[in-house]
Amino acid sequence: MSEKKETFTEQTLKQIRSGETSPARRKKRNISRIIMLADILILAVVIIFLNARNSKNEYTTASVNGDGLNARFSVSDEKSAKTYIFTITLLSSADDEKTWNFEQHLATLKLSRSGILFYEDKFGVKISRINMLPGEARIFPLQISSETIDIYLKERTNAVKRKKNLFDLLVKSGEIITAEAVINLQDKLSASISFEHEVDR
Repeated sequence: MSEKKETFTEQTLKQIRSGETSPARRKKRNISRIIMLADILILAVVIIFLNARNSKNEYTTASVNGDGLNARFSVSDEKSAKTYIFTITLLSSADDEKTWNFEQHLATLKLSRSGILFYEDKFGVKISRINMLPGEARIFPLQISSETIDIYLKERTNAVKRKKNLFDLLVKSGEIITAEAVINLQDKLSASISFEHEVDR
């Protein structure tokens, strides 16, 4: 008695059950796996690059001149310590020894976002007068915790909450903050810088 001839469907099902596949199908499956692995690798490289770029300490500076005084205002983002170090460097550009008088304190730091002031602090609280020789310089640092900015940003975003997607969770995002230093001479000097604050999600 002759064996019953198998249909194409039956042959295919038999191959699947036995784990056998055609060479063409195996090749197609291997190519799909390679493409998927390549996509995963590219995504991982992009995420690592974006996070590495944001993890570096950043330094931004601006200068202003007036009344024989050269003033440089700068900010350094110390991510490892979660702090910002704001610095005012005063350099005498006068021809002779000179004294500068300041109103109340040396300078005022103002932090704002999108034109809205949210934080103020003081440089040189007890300094009302400085005397310097030509070319002499003085440095005045002020340290601010990054949590200060986080608190403001969290309060601002409490009213509007959106669901986080995978990109938000993997890639660090930031907000642009403007810092202004107002030097309290009789004719005030002002210098502004902008920096990106990494949002703590």
